Amino acid sequence: MRNLLDAETRKILTDYLSKMESQVELVVILDHNSPNCVYCKDIQQLFTELAELNIPKLKITIFDKYHPEFEKRYGIRESDVPAIVFVNNNIKGQIVYRGVPSEQEFSVFIETILEVSLGHIHIPQEQIEKLNRIDKKIKINVYVTPTCPYCPTAVAMAFATAMVNPNLSAHAVEVTEFEEEGAKYNIRAVPTIVINDGAVKFEGALPLDRFIAKIEEAAKK
Repeated sequence: MRNLLDAETRKILTDYLSKMESQVELVVILDHNSPNCVYCKDIQQLFTELAELNIPKLKITIFDKYHPEFEKRYGIRESDVPAIVFVNNNIKGQIVYRGVPSEQEFSVFIETILEVSLGHIHIPQEQIEKLNRIDKKIKINVYVTPTCPYCPTAVAMAFATAMVNPNLSAHAVEVTEFEEEGAKYNIRAVPTIVINDGAVKFEGALPLDRFIAKIEEAAKK
């Protein structure tokens, strides 16, 4: 089987992730019988190859079948699979990538590993204070495609907000792999952000202050 990561990419990843300070566990939840898991074999191979890099602070745990316990432990429903859950004490909420992180999305995925490990939150203090005032459970779904040039920005913003407040859950969702979900929310362009099952929905990578204002709007509904 051909490697997904060539020698040059492996070296770049090893050098980049050598800067990690705290352990990040990636919990990869697959189910090869799921209709959404078209790329489960690719995801399993990708994360097996990442594990083979032996990055000291990176732990990868792969489950190849869904179990109901995952909803209790990670908040992942069977319909969310395939899902990759980021586990680290710097994350107060939840960060999840659903689907295969490829092309444009692979870079932001790798950057998130390092940012989480370092505890970097690229949000001004004024906006952090706004996020900390949210006392309602908020789920942010960012619908993306692998070739969208603006999607990584929206994903990075959503993931950053989830590091601040335990009430915030941020999911990046490859809409081409979750077609029924895309149809449910009438996703016509990417990135499209859906908050709390459609209480708030908007398109595009908004500036951070407007993005957070949308989260605040959803919290009031």
